[in-house]
Amino acid sequence: MSQHKRVWIYCRVANPDTMALEKQKQLLVDYSEQQGFEIIGITAETAHGSSIKRHGMADVFSAASKQRIDILLVVNPDRITRKTSEFLDCAKKLNGYGVEILTPTSGVVGLPEADFYARIAGIAKSMNG
Repeated sequence: MSQHKRVWIYCRVANPDTMALEKQKQLLVDYSEQQGFEIIGITAETAHGSSIKRHGMADVFSAASKQRIDILLVVNPDRITRKTSEFLDCAKKLNGYGVEILTPTSGVVGLPEADFYARIAGIAKSMNG
């Protein structure tokens, strides 16, 4: 994935922890530079992951809707939200704008959509029984 891509870096911690937030940010900036990504924006916020309704995510959706970004880069998907249904809605909305969700360790999360939903359903099923 070394072709020119425009990326928004999103970092979140639930509790005030400047070092943890900075560590996420630096890891994602370093990864972006290694991949040759153009960093369009960086959000680093302290907020609970129980809802996606945060200023930082509003900025991400705004950039995505204006087709300014190709990738939302996060350390892991739970930085976006801890609620599976909200994450799926977020992924679907971003995918509709042509934006992929990417983690340095797992790669693209959410594409193709049908496969992603099937994987999430399988994970949920295995966790519940």
